[in-house]
This record gives sequence, C-alpha cells and structure tokens, in this order.
Amino acid sequence: MDVKERNFERALGALASVRSGEVKPFVPITRSARQRVYSVSPTFASISTWLETPPDQGWAGLTCGQFPSLCGGEIAAMWFLWALRDAAAAGGYYQSPAKASVFFGRMADEILAACGDGRLQCVPQLLPAMAPASWQEIADRMPSALLQAYQLLILRNPPLALWPSGGSAAELDVALHFLNYPVHTAAADIPMTHAFRGWYYRRGPPSWISVEVRGSDDSLAETLLEREGSPDLQTAFNDPAASRQRFVIHTRCSDQCVMTFHATDGERNKTLAELRLAPLDFELGAGRLHIDRTVLASVTSRAQEICGAIRAAVVSHYEFVFLPLLALGAVAFVLTTVLGTGQDMRSRTCAM
Repeated sequence: MDVKERNFERALGALASVRSGEVKPFVPITRSARQRVYSVSPTFASISTWLETPPDQGWAGLTCGQFPSLCGGEIAAMWFLWALRDAAAAGGYYQSPAKASVFFGRMADEILAACGDGRLQCVPQLLPAMAPASWQEIADRMPSALLQAYQLLILRNPPLALWPSGGSAAELDVALHFLNYPVHTAAADIPMTHAFRGWYYRRGPPSWISVEVRGSDDSLAETLLEREGSPDLQTAFNDPAASRQRFVIHTRCSDQCVMTFHATDGERNKTLAELRLAPLDFELGAGRLHIDRTVLASVTSRAQEICGAIRAAVVSHYEFVFLPLLALGAVAFVLTTVLGTGQDMRSRTCAM
C-alpha cells in the first residue's frame, strides 16, 4: 500500500514534526506551518497549489465541517495523509511507484535538513500520521476517550436499523456482479417501484387514458400502463362496453414524482405520494378515475427482516454477555500463561 511506503512515511513524519508557525489540536501540520515549510522545501512547495485550496473546499472543507474551530484552511489528521497523497498525484508524481518514492524521499530530506540546521523548529513525531499532542491534552481527553472506546467495545446503544445499500442502479449492479449477487438490502438511492391498481370509466363511446411520470428535474420516469378486464364494472355501471377498464400502472420513481393522467377531454396531475393514499378517486375530464390500492416494492425481503430482528436482539443484549465472556477470557489467559510458564520451567530444570 502506497501510504505505508518508507519514503511516504518519512515525508509524513517530517511534516508532522514541524513546530514552526502554529500548532493546533487534531492537525499534524497547520496552514501557517505549511507556509514555513514551502520556503525551505521546493519539493513540498511544488504541490502547494493542491494543498492550499479555498478553506471551504477540498480536505480543508471537510475539516471545517467536522471541526468548526479549525475552519480557515486547516487539514485534520484523519485526512492529511490523503490530502498529501492526492496533491502529489495531481502534481504528476504518481506516474510510477518509483517516481512517487523519489518525490516523497526528496521532500523528507529537505524538511529534515531544515530541521537539522535550525531553519525550522522540529520535534520528532513518534506516530507520523498523528497530530501533535501535549501531555496536558492527553490527560484531559484520555478518560472520556477510554470511556467512549469501552462503550463502543460493548456495543452500548448501537444503531439497530437495517441500513440500505447505497449507490445508483449501475453502481449497485457492478458491485453485485463482483460479489456474485449476495442477499442485500435495497439501495436508498434507487427510487421505489410503485404499482397502482384501479380503473377508469367514462360513459359513452369507449375511451382510454395514457399516463406519464416526471421527476423533480422534469425527466421522464419509466412507466408501464397495463389494461385489464373489468367484468365487475360492466355490472356496476350496467354498461357492456366497460369490459376492459381496469389498469395496473408500474413506475420507478420517488414519492415526489408527478403522474399525469391524460384523457381525450382532460388531464390531472397527482404526486405519487398522493396516489399512495389509496383508495381514492377523482374526475378526469368527463370520466372518473379510481385507485383501488398501491403496492410498493419491498425495501427488504421477509428473510432480511427476520435477520435484522435477530441481529437487533443479539446486539441489544450483547453487553450482558460480553462482560462475563471478557472475564472468562482474562482468567483463561492468566491460567494459560501461568501453567505454560510453569511447564517451561520444569522442562528447563529436567534438561539441566
């Protein structure tokens, strides 16, 4: 992996060691410190265009959104190594592994040389990807961080929702093909499939309707109108001509999409959210259109719902099982260590 390459780690560590300029929590090298490094490292300066983006854009924008106190061009530690990597790639230094290694090695050498001759104030960083932290900061933050880690470990108050898949239909198809089509939840980004069942009737010469569905961007959604037999309507309206007045409308669109019903003498617009409130009926020209019921494609199958319920039950009671198992594991570890050490000592005694 390129981020574990030796010269990349050297460059990252050299940058994180710089104390010239300003030092801030969660930031391996501040914006003001970067300006100081540009003046002593031509290699680092060559990618400054891609690192110094507007404060509300790029990696700095992500930092500002997560840490409002760091708005102003800072890049937090969780993103800095990716920002450095992306800037090098944008500068053309990722054409080959060898070229990237030489680039980062030269950057590290220039910064460390400046640290050595006093042009930069530097403190060696034990963990290159970690932001500088004082002992006071560690003392202030460690208790709450340990408590949070413990709560994560025992899964206290975890989210129990059956999260949907993400991505467009094309993206999901590629992933499913790669994974050999496993059982999965429906994607939240793919509009639901609606099926509307109902009938249209107008007394007089036989007539029929057409429909179209448009999204919020006025794009047409795929829609299928199937006409079906309606002997019940022949009886209800005492009209032998009303033999095929029932329909099923299939469409794949969100609730905010608008369905337009066209008749020979008028039209009506209804959002899919309105049509889901079936049963309902309304006038369409001189005729009447009735929606009996709406069927939605299930977001999760019955098997997925059962699996989700089992998972929720297990996770909800996990903390009650975890602590006894943790204690049992600790006891087993101690006993194994003691017994193993005793057996090793006896073996050494016999050998002597």
